Amino acid sequence: MSKLQGNTPVIQIPGFEFIKLISESPRSYVWSCRQTQSSRALAAKIFDVSGLIADGFSDRDFLRLFGQADFPEDVCPRVLACDRVGDYYYQVFDFIDGQTLDALLYEGLSIVAFGELVVRVAQGLNQLHVHDIFHGDLNPQNIMLDSAGNVFLIDLSPDFRGFETPSESLLKIFQHWKLPYMSPELIEAGEASAQSDLFSLSAVMYEVLTGELPYTQGVFETSESPNLVISLPRLPEQFRHFRGLLEKGLQAVSGDRYESALEFSDAVELIDHEDFEREIRIKNKLISAEELELAGASLFDATGMDSGRGNSVTKSNSVQGMRWFASITGAVLLGAFLWAGFFKIELFPRKVAEFFTGSGSSEIAEARNEAQSLREDPNQGLSTIMAAYNRLMALTPEDQSVSQQIEEVRGEWVESIKEALDQGDYSFAETRLDEAEAVLAQMPELNELSIQLQNWKRAESLYEVSRAKPQGVIEDNATRMSSLIVSYQNVLRLAPSHQGALVELKLIAAEFTRLAKEAFAVRDLTGTISYLERAQAADASIQDLEDVRDLLSQAVELRTTIRAILDEARLYRSMDQLVEPAGGNAAELYNRVLVVEPKNAIAKQAIDELASRILADASRFLELGDLFRAENLLEQASLAGIDEGLLAGLSKQIDAEKERIGQIARYLNSARDLMKKGYITTPVTENAVAKLRAVQSIDPNNKEAFDLLGTCADILMKVAKDAHNYGFPEDAFDYLDLAIAINPRESSWSELRAEWSK
Repeated sequence: MSKLQGNTPVIQIPGFEFIKLISESPRSYVWSCRQTQSSRALAAKIFDVSGLIADGFSDRDFLRLFGQADFPEDVCPRVLACDRVGDYYYQVFDFIDGQTLDALLYEGLSIVAFGELVVRVAQGLNQLHVHDIFHGDLNPQNIMLDSAGNVFLIDLSPDFRGFETPSESLLKIFQHWKLPYMSPELIEAGEASAQSDLFSLSAVMYEVLTGELPYTQGVFETSESPNLVISLPRLPEQFRHFRGLLEKGLQAVSGDRYESALEFSDAVELIDHEDFEREIRIKNKLISAEELELAGASLFDATGMDSGRGNSVTKSNSVQGMRWFASITGAVLLGAFLWAGFFKIELFPRKVAEFFTGSGSSEIAEARNEAQSLREDPNQGLSTIMAAYNRLMALTPEDQSVSQQIEEVRGEWVESIKEALDQGDYSFAETRLDEAEAVLAQMPELNELSIQLQNWKRAESLYEVSRAKPQGVIEDNATRMSSLIVSYQNVLRLAPSHQGALVELKLIAAEFTRLAKEAFAVRDLTGTISYLERAQAADASIQDLEDVRDLLSQAVELRTTIRAILDEARLYRSMDQLVEPAGGNAAELYNRVLVVEPKNAIAKQAIDELASRILADASRFLELGDLFRAENLLEQASLAGIDEGLLAGLSKQIDAEKERIGQIARYLNSARDLMKKGYITTPVTENAVAKLRAVQSIDPNNKEAFDLLGTCADILMKVAKDAHNYGFPEDAFDYLDLAIAINPRESSWSELRAEWSK
């Protein structure tokens, strides 16, 4: 019996907030939750081990079972926390925004997509097996496909290797095991292996294709050791190609099955999908009672007859005859309806189907409720929400309110990223931005948000490097502290609210103010002004700056000192030492004068003129593509004390250019990766050609993108020729047209198309 009280979790985990119960079994509960500090979406599984600790299993033993420390993160969700609270152990792991295979089969899955999914599951199993890890509980509920198309294997059975044989009471924790999918040796001996996992995957495939399980029905009805009888009736004709694969995968003796998951994967890939009817969609979840009721009501009410009408014998007989006819017709059409539900093939035109099923309005209402519910759920990913609204849009193409709601969802998602960036929750912002870029690729606002996020990453890296530099508090370290001022100012330029950099700059300003007072005490006015200028560059808000200015204003020799500084600055200008080297350039000296006399006309005009020259030189470097020299010039100007406000425009240009270069690199890397996987022109947004076109939209003359597009066109051309040679003319023309669309300058391809058209 469940120990839940309403919707309250059985325990509380510090630092995590439970949101919704996802599933439960007699000994475990799975919740969606969030990390309270970062609002990060996570999931938690809680195990009830009351009465089981005395079986000789210590806390350490249970943590070894549940910790999953060695699981590959690209196959299994990461376990972020694992501990004990009273009689419960818990795991907190990454939340997967997606659907189980079980849920996908309810909606319907094309046979080709299912074959690809099986291959990826087998490849995931191979990654586990390489690490000597076995799933042991593979079934449709433990195979997940996230919103990005990645396959995850979840809820692995415990690995008791290295422990003494567990007691019967301990095994009760794992009653969620799906016995009908397990191999004979796993049921009888309890030890998982690579072959037992492949048996389970074969059993999943068999159920998906036939709607039945490989074991004879009823063998698991008792707790006694079952007489395991594997029965394989003939597969439907559409799936005859899978028979040999499943016969080998479901052998009773493990040694007769496939030797490895890779061998199994290769066998699936060798099946020729071209022979399948592409419109077939596997849907092995039975149509709900409500759907049947609606279908039956539509069919039987179509006669317009009422059992309460008609008193004459003639009329009564007529009614009975009509009812008999309607019953037969209804039975036939209901059978067709069930069959269509299984394979999800369109038997009737849409309007006729809606008439018989009564599903038009109910389907729209269901889609609308689902979209709104997903939108309000903070744990749902953008791709899931948008998919729901796109489904609603397909059902109601003329409903303008749906388009408005889609725009609102986009706006809400972008606003959530902005809010996270403003609050400094960069991890949450990055997660949401990644999904937004995958789903809302055409939104220009995302580029600006991406720049902000990349800037923060660079700022954080620069901040850590700067903190590692020893500051010191003596005169010999003044130059080092001056360098730190520039470093921390660059951090703030990238992330204006970075509290760490603000604190460090305040400390440096206080130290330079102290040095300024010490210099004034020995009547070193030049040194006093120099330290004051650096203190102001670090943090102009500290009160001690005014104290130093008051001291300088009382010195009778101040005017002489200022004139000497201006003379030295003019000398540096004549030598073209405008902002370098450090400690010997005109900009530093003019800024020292302005620290003491902010209205000094000579120094002010000189700084404005220097800033104009620096901006012009840096802009020229950017036009020439010399980002390094432009950025170096900006850093020298900052180090020389030129006001950040005068250089703000240049900073933005440099940041934008960095982001552009980074975006090009990301697109190119993604394109190369997609080409390796064979995703040349599909899926719609995540394919190599789309990524390379995106590069060209940013950098029209990018040679690497041009060359890679040529390679993509060559690949498609080769596939087109193979298709033509093997007698698939329609596919051949499709691939040839794609190749020509990518590379229209190849005249021989157009000539070949004309030749094939004869």
